Amino acid sequence: MTKKLCAAMLLSCLSFGAAQAEIPKSNGEIILDMISAYERTAGNPPSTDLNDFTSAASLLSLYAGTEGTARYYGMLAAISSSQAKSPHEKASFSIFMDILCVPDDLSAGQKVRVLKNYLERNPEKWSSPHYALVLRSLTETYPCKK
Repeated sequence: MTKKLCAAMLLSCLSFGAAQAEIPKSNGEIILDMISAYERTAGNPPSTDLNDFTSAASLLSLYAGTEGTARYYGMLAAISSSQAKSPHEKASFSIFMDILCVPDDLSAGQKVRVLKNYLERNPEKWSSPHYALVLRSLTETYPCKK
C-alpha cells in the first residue's frame, strides 16, 4: 500500500511539474515584453508598477549598450584604418567603420518604435541574441550611405 501511495504521489508531483513548465521565451518575445513595459511607463497615465520601470530601464540599457558598443568599434576601426599599412589591412577595418549611422537626435521613444517595428516584421529572427536584434533594427532602419 505504501509503495502505491508513494508512486501515486510521485506521479502527481511529476505531472504537476510538467503542467507548470513553460516554454522559454525567445529573445524577441522578451524584448517585446520590455517594450510593452516601456510603453506603459510612458503612457497616460503612466504606470507606477516597479516591474514596468525595471523592464523599461533594462530595455534602454540594452539599447544604449548596443549602440555605444557599435559606435566604439566604428571609432576604433576608423583609427586603425587610418594607420593601416596595406590596402588589405585598411579594407579589413572599413567593414566596421560604417556599421551604425543612427541620427544623434533620435529620442528613446523613436528608438523603441524602431525596435518594435523590426521585431514585428521579423519574428523568424527572435531567437537571435538581444544585442543583434537591436543592432539589426538600427542598421536596417538607418543604413549608412556608402
